[in-house]
Amino acid sequence: MKRSFSTSALVLALASTMAMTACGGGGGSGEPAKDGDSAGKDGGGSSTPDSGDPAADLQTVSDNLTKEVDAIVQPLKDIDALVDSITKLPADLKAAKSKANTKAVLTELKKILDGGDPAVDGLKLEDNAKAVVQDRIDKLKALKKSMDDAPKAIEALPGKIADTLANAGKILAKALPKYQAKISAPFGVSAEDKAKATADKDKIQKVFDDFKAKADGWKNLATELPAKIKDIPTKMAKAFK
Repeated sequence: MKRSFSTSALVLALASTMAMTACGGGGGSGEPAKDGDSAGKDGGGSSTPDSGDPAADLQTVSDNLTKEVDAIVQPLKDIDALVDSITKLPADLKAAKSKANTKAVLTELKKILDGGDPAVDGLKLEDNAKAVVQDRIDKLKALKKSMDDAPKAIEALPGKIADTLANAGKILAKALPKYQAKISAPFGVSAEDKAKATADKDKIQKVFDDFKAKADGWKNLATELPAKIKDIPTKMAKAFK
């Protein structure tokens, strides 16, 4: 079955089924429950955090997937800057007053993109030159890793996004009715508590909306990343010539 990136229906469905217990499920306080009624125990599994703060939990869910996506995407996005960095390496070594053979250095660095390791020790780099070269080595290794990992990551990404959005939707749907019950209570709730519930409701909704917008933007990665990876050898060849 094809996974959908839209969770509006999910949120509404979950919210409607939970609204019946909104007033009593949080211990009568109108706050989201922190124990047996937690989001982490409502089908989210170990991947759904349960700190007692729904907005923080939802932010954690968003941040975890964002870090995973960024680890693959960022080095590929930085390819133009890396090409520029490699092109400027001879000048940077000269500025560091290094006597290293720049062609030999570039030959060793190129090995990284071919799956090998640069023989840095044989380059006889001065200490200040080592730092300059190591910076490029680290970036090239990150790029190579992204190139190698991207195909599998791209294939798995739609499912991960859908699963993460589902977990985020559960957290949101569990919290919203309880905040709304407090906001709408005809008596027994102070104006100050109503204002706090309103602020909490707005906060968690914004966290969810921001994550949803980010996830929608990731949908294009399946077509964008393969094209970027295909262009890398041509771009890097210009840097190493």
